[in-house]
Amino acid sequence: LSLSLSVLSPVSGVSRSKKKMPEMALTALLVRAIVALVVVGSAQAVINLKNTKTIGTAIKAGRLNSTEQLVYEYSGTPGVINYMWLAGAGVTSETRMRVYVDGEATASLDFNFYLAAGIGWKDESAPWGNDLMGKNAQHNAYITHRIPFGKSIRITANTPAPPPQPPVTPDPENYFLGKLGESCAKTCQAIGRTCNATFVMGQDNGASLIKRLNISCDFDSRPWWANDQPAYCPVKTDPNYNKCVGFVDTPHTVACNGYYSTTQRVCHCAPTAEAAQQDSAKAGRSGAFWFIVRGLASPNLLPVQFGEFELPDSARLRLYKNTQVTLAPLEFTTLYENNNTGGAVWMVFIQASSKDENFLEACVRAYVDGEASPLFLSSGTEDFFNSAYYYNAGPYNDVLSGLTHHAQDGPNNDWQLAMYRTFYRDPVTFSKSMKLTWRNYEDKLCPRAWGQQQDTAPSTDDHPLRLGVAPMTYDSYTWVYEWPLA
Repeated sequence: LSLSLSVLSPVSGVSRSKKKMPEMALTALLVRAIVALVVVGSAQAVINLKNTKTIGTAIKAGRLNSTEQLVYEYSGTPGVINYMWLAGAGVTSETRMRVYVDGEATASLDFNFYLAAGIGWKDESAPWGNDLMGKNAQHNAYITHRIPFGKSIRITANTPAPPPQPPVTPDPENYFLGKLGESCAKTCQAIGRTCNATFVMGQDNGASLIKRLNISCDFDSRPWWANDQPAYCPVKTDPNYNKCVGFVDTPHTVACNGYYSTTQRVCHCAPTAEAAQQDSAKAGRSGAFWFIVRGLASPNLLPVQFGEFELPDSARLRLYKNTQVTLAPLEFTTLYENNNTGGAVWMVFIQASSKDENFLEACVRAYVDGEASPLFLSSGTEDFFNSAYYYNAGPYNDVLSGLTHHAQDGPNNDWQLAMYRTFYRDPVTFSKSMKLTWRNYEDKLCPRAWGQQQDTAPSTDDHPLRLGVAPMTYDSYTWVYEWPLA
């Protein structure tokens, strides 16, 4: 806040004959104005950092696969996680992260990292970002959702299990054992072939492949964990000496450029005419990742900020998801419902697809504390996400809302959209219950004047407004801070 010092002193050139406010009164008025500016204009409530300590960690070039693994843990005092950042080619968009708060057996926060950052359809457009989330590079994202805890927190990560592999035995003529410390790209090039990232292991976890390649080894039952596998280790000083490693739960695609100094890779080398799948993003679905997490801990409960609002000490962040829900024209869906808690909706994210964009006509409704009539939160879907006219200005992002993907690039030329809305400045709160609904299109639209309510009676199947409205499929994340009933 910057004020000219001259404001606090008599103004040069003003006629002394004019009536002047007393200096003490002027000073008091300015002080009140300054305080008002600081309180109202601040983006966040003030937190005293005395007796707090920063907690967190960073992981460099770790390895993710389908097995859930611990990436951070803290216990002992109350705290709040303020920041998470993730990177990894082909990994970030696939990463499933789970946050276990205060010893819970089932994670109350279980999310895909891209969707948590408001990124839909694996869109790699970058850079973009704001105070709450974004991505400043491809295969990267960050979030700053506040995650409070009372005594402990555990964070785990994994990538999806590889797709089922065809029940066939791989053709040994296209699979070769590389030299020590050599990548498959180099192995295949040396014999006039091209590395194919697709790896068909067969139903026997590669046992027949090992036999046909004349590899005499001890079979390692541990699941695949690195991009230099499947491989054989012939080096006596290596802990994996004489083992065939990475033949269990092998991804359907593996990196062509992975190698390790003490292993010989088993490589799929296709004839040059065969198209090689060398896309590192695809090959890296299970692979290297970089991760940062940070927060604050304190002997006492820390106040958690909701914009400039402060949440109750007992508030905990919860995530409610819908996955691949298909709505017929005019059909309603529930984005969030809880009838036994107080709370505040923090953020709604939706990625949707349809042959047309008529579903954007739908209003968003909130049924607060058992009210029979809805509170209309929007006059249309794009309106809810702070845009208008079917997003005619294109993608955008800010701290309140964003459209991170909008293109007619889905199967059969379907429209695909990804949208987020936070309630950073305009909280949607409830004391005992909340139901948040959406739908595919509107038949009688939303209220056209103050005091009106939409007629929600079922429409007949031959309703004229159904004509031309296509089914719509969506995924949604609704983040809500909840606290026990008073």
